[in-house]
Amino acid sequence: MRFYLDEAEAGRIAQPQDLIVESKIFSFNAGSNDRGQFLRVFERGGGFPTGGSSLMIPNGLNNTYLRMFVECLEKIAAQLGDEAYDFSQNMPSVMPILASSSPDVVNLECKETGPVLSVGSKHFFFESRSNSRGPFMRIKEVSGGMKNLLVVPMNAITQFQEAINLAAAQQPQQENGPGAANTAA
Repeated sequence: MRFYLDEAEAGRIAQPQDLIVESKIFSFNAGSNDRGQFLRVFERGGGFPTGGSSLMIPNGLNNTYLRMFVECLEKIAAQLGDEAYDFSQNMPSVMPILASSSPDVVNLECKETGPVLSVGSKHFFFESRSNSRGPFMRIKEVSGGMKNLLVVPMNAITQFQEAINLAAAQQPQQENGPGAANTAA
C-alpha cells in the first residue's frame, strides 16, 4: 500500500495489481467517479459462492483517507506476534481529523474487537481472527445497508499493504456505464 502512495506523490502511474495468497486472489485497482478517487480491493476465490467481495476505499484529498487505512493495517500488522496486545489501550480513541476540502469526517476509533475507520457514512472494521486454516484479518466495510467483507491471511498482510500502495499510486480510471454506481467510494 505504501508503494502506491509513494508512486502517486512522485507523479508516476502504477498498473492494477493482483496478490495471490493460497486459494485467494486480491485485485487492487484505482478509480474515480463523481464522488472522487478511490481504491477498489476485490477478493475472489477461497470458496466464495458468489464470485467475490470488494471494498471501496476513498482516497480523500492528498490520499488522506487511504493513508489512514494503510496506517490502521500497519498497526495491526505490527502487533501480530503480541497476543496480549490490547487495541483499546494502545490506540487513540479518536484520531485528529485532517484538514481537507472534503465534507467527509474521518475518525479512527478503538473498539473491543479492533480498530474502526470511519469516512463519512462508510465504516471499515478490522478484526484479527483465527480458524483451523490459521490466523487472518477480517476487514468489513459497512455503508448504509450494504456490507462487504474481505478475509486476508495474516501471512499476506505486508503484501496486501504493498498492493494497496501500488494501486493508490496509479492514475484513477473514470467509472462509466452499467454498474458504475455500485463502485462509488
